[in-house]
Amino acid sequence: MNNSKIIKIFLCAFIVLVFLPGVLEAEETSAKKKKVKWVKSKTGLKSLITYSKDRNAMVKEYKKETSKYQKVKKAVSEERLEVGETTEDISKKYGDPIVIVSESGGDLLRWVYKPSKDSFFKGEKIYLFFDQFGRLMDWQEIDKE
Repeated sequence: MNNSKIIKIFLCAFIVLVFLPGVLEAEETSAKKKKVKWVKSKTGLKSLITYSKDRNAMVKEYKKETSKYQKVKKAVSEERLEVGETTEDISKKYGDPIVIVSESGGDLLRWVYKPSKDSFFKGEKIYLFFDQFGRLMDWQEIDKE
């Protein structure tokens, strides 16, 4: 064998030894990525179903919240609320409030009704004030349009 053939064989062997592991590793990595990409999640579908149900329940609650507010707002505008009505009476007629706040060391209760689109800090609200015996004392509309 002449020297040029030996050099060519040596160069080919060198190239194969140097570059072949990198090529094989790249192919192996891309094969792993493809496998991971298509692996089905054990809880994926269940999670999506749960999310959908939770979202539907949340929308229902928002609609209830707004409906209760609308009922109380209508009662206020038609002057159907009466001083002295009990918390039970109000709850039966219009539904439970979104929030009940205890004030003055528990001697005063403030029921809050609001539409779901508004926050507790701004937007429309109706406050109903009850004494320590649970009797309606007064009401107040906030940000009335």
